[in-house]
Amino acid sequence: MSSFSGSVRACCCPPPIAPRISDLLCRRELDMAMKTGRQNKIFSMLNLENSLPDQVFNKPFQYFRFMEVDLVFSEAFGCSVLSWIDAENSDSLRIGKIVESSSCVDQIRQLNPGSSGTDYVNLLRDGGPDQGWFYDMGTYAIASDTGRWCVYCERYNEVAVLGLDEQSFVRFSDQLTSLPVQRIEEMVSNKIYPFDCLTPRWNSRLIQNYRSI
Repeated sequence: MSSFSGSVRACCCPPPIAPRISDLLCRRELDMAMKTGRQNKIFSMLNLENSLPDQVFNKPFQYFRFMEVDLVFSEAFGCSVLSWIDAENSDSLRIGKIVESSSCVDQIRQLNPGSSGTDYVNLLRDGGPDQGWFYDMGTYAIASDTGRWCVYCERYNEVAVLGLDEQSFVRFSDQLTSLPVQRIEEMVSNKIYPFDCLTPRWNSRLIQNYRSI
């Protein structure tokens, strides 16, 4: 058995250097910047300074369809929007929770193509009554990374609106007819819930801001 004697040579590889606090902060800031960049890209079509009945979309969508907010949190709606991301070869479906006090998308959850309506509802229920978005009366947005359509919903007002560009409207028109969604003029004139409970001024503002083809 051999043994070492005398001085030990220094290892040619320097020992690992612990990251400095400043480096960790820079990485954290970079991660936040990347996250914010993704949020801005996906939800840039929203004007987060506004809420209903004002115009909440920055992007000039030509088509708007309104619905009761509970539809957005249903398995049937999840099946529809998930089929849309398959049809448009989108990377994922993004669901964002909007913090109105700070005008930002605070959290984003996503589903990949091939997910089911059950997966959609389970994602919304994740966290149970304490943290699950299914149980929260907040404000939410749903979009794909194509930026061709977006859903905005205010659970406390029980109102949701879908904005689409012309290409998406034509592509998904058959599926839209199978969902209980209508133009705001029809919702108001037919006194469909919850629009039959909103004030005349509120409905008038919605018609003014979301007049659609």
